[in-house]
Amino acid sequence: MVTKVKGANVTIAINYRLAGVALNFEVKIVHVRDATKEELEHGHSH
Repeated sequence: MVTKVKGANVTIAINYRLAGVALNFEVKIVHVRDATKEELEHGHSH
């Protein structure tokens, strides 16, 4: 979000307006698969 414009200088706020607010989500898992060899080697999904 742009918070100030002064000539060629622009100040932005990079914190989303809900930063620091507790959020609750309800999710439904619709598919589960085994990790690929590459994912296992890197330790994370792609």
